[in-house]
Amino acid sequence: LEVLDAIFQGDSFRLRFQSVLGRFYDVLGKTDLAGSGTWQVLAVGLHGRGEMLEFLDGTPVSCRFFRVAVRGK
Repeated sequence: LEVLDAIFQGDSFRLRFQSVLGRFYDVLGKTDLAGSGTWQVLAVGLHGRGEMLEFLDGTPVSCRFFRVAVRGK
């Protein structure tokens, strides 16, 4: 999985990546990588259609790390 774009867009953070037909994508976020907290689910089951997928995070936090999980057909 290659993240093509990760930028601020207004008050939101935009994450874009190329999807694969028939795959599903979950976006997770965490504000501290050093801590032992769990990843928070931000989006579940984004359906890949072989096109670019976009996720907008409008949650006001000072810092967030993202992880994208890919699930099979």
